[in-house]
Amino acid sequence: MPSTIAAGTTAGTAIAIAGDTTGNLAFQTNGTTTAMTINTSQGVQCLNSISVGNATPTTSGAGITFPATQSASTDANTLDDYEEGTWTPSYSIQSGSGTFTTQIAVYTKIGRIVTLSLRFVGSGVSGAANLDISGLPFAFANSNADSSGAFREYSTLGNLYILSFGSSTQVSMQRYDNNNGLPNGSPGWSGTFTYTAA
Repeated sequence: MPSTIAAGTTAGTAIAIAGDTTGNLAFQTNGTTTAMTINTSQGVQCLNSISVGNATPTTSGAGITFPATQSASTDANTLDDYEEGTWTPSYSIQSGSGTFTTQIAVYTKIGRIVTLSLRFVGSGVSGAANLDISGLPFAFANSNADSSGAFREYSTLGNLYILSFGSSTQVSMQRYDNNNGLPNGSPGWSGTFTYTAA
């Protein structure tokens, strides 16, 4: 039986594409390259990438391309955003002195959940209390937004530091026992932090 394309006569289906009962339905480009296949179990297979939200499908690798600007959905069961990238932290100590240099600062955003990975080192740190880290790639949903994360100071004492909400795009870092502030000298930290974005 040959394949057919038929215009519908009801509001439910505008166009129906029907093949035989045993084969797959294939969509080809350039006459020979199969770009997409729908098999007899109603599974869909794509050769490269697909896009949502009118984004242009990536030509690098294969996957799902989301718009550069999120097209937010109110449906709880809809994944409407995915993004990976780098961010640029800035550092401010609440007292004392010292400077800090970023070595690694990357993020992954899935829906509204953002996970940051950060590695940075200090120089000339002396008498410093808690540290504020600002420049988060996405703002917190609110001051009560779910968040969790910890950094380990790996170059001097090895203590654990907890991160907590500071402002819409800032977290505050303090030692796990809230004692003694930051170590003097050239300490370094690395860790991850996850939070809910607005």
